[in-house]
Amino acid sequence: MNGVILVASVLNWGIRADGFEQNSIALVSSYAAAAWYHDRLADKPESLPVFLQKVREWAAGPYATALGKGMDISADEEDSVALQLAAFTGLSVEFVKENNLRVRLDRFRKELLRDEDWTVSRFDARFKGFDADDGGDKPEFDPASVTALGSVTSTLHSYFENELKFHLNLEYLNPRSKIFIHLDWRHLAPGGTDFRKGAGDGMGLQLMPDTALDLSQAMRHNPELKVISLNGWFDLTAPFFQAEYDLLYMGLPLALRENVKFCYYPAGHTSYVYPVALAQMKSDLAPFYDDAVKLKSGD
Repeated sequence: MNGVILVASVLNWGIRADGFEQNSIALVSSYAAAAWYHDRLADKPESLPVFLQKVREWAAGPYATALGKGMDISADEEDSVALQLAAFTGLSVEFVKENNLRVRLDRFRKELLRDEDWTVSRFDARFKGFDADDGGDKPEFDPASVTALGSVTSTLHSYFENELKFHLNLEYLNPRSKIFIHLDWRHLAPGGTDFRKGAGDGMGLQLMPDTALDLSQAMRHNPELKVISLNGWFDLTAPFFQAEYDLLYMGLPLALRENVKFCYYPAGHTSYVYPVALAQMKSDLAPFYDDAVKLKSGD
């Protein structure tokens, strides 16, 4: 089998850290999708994909250029960028300026529908929730997460007990709350050296991994390897524009670029739980499976 399926992927973790502008650039398109869904745009476009392509082009162009100037940005350019960012994201110009043109994810989730006393979900921006305090700068919980977690856990137990007849007297741990914090994030990039093992100067040892480099190496070693990236328009956890960036900037030769395909669904982080998106996903994956397992012959 020559296929890799990426669902709501994050391959480059380092670039998402504070101080890197790419995280702000990637989030703009997802913010715009959320604003579109909740009718927070002054002139709501009919087509979401067409609208988001326009947002992508602006975010990767004028917006990225403006952020790259740092403190040297002129007052006129700051005003222009703030006005357009507010128009795309449903936020006020004043709020955008107060956040230095870089609106953090938690603040966006709290601010977008603040005047209606709602917050929006990180995992699926279509979901809304109530906070006890409307004046905070971040939501108290994630509406999509609390809605789905109980169902996921009970379904898992039911499948183990009733279908697999597998009985295990262990606690099911929520990955994010009890496992995620114990992960070892250190990663040795392809071709790097590890000074901990007495090898070289340690160049390539990443504290926050960029596994797009590993995928690139795998695709160059195996030119038949195909990759399909499945993304939800309303996923704020793994923004689709960031997934595009991770895969498009991993240094593939021109001959292999057609081996990477992107698909998009009107859903969030777990697009497959939404029946409409699931049907679309099935139609996208069926030919991908056929191609990935195809045996080549001389016929």
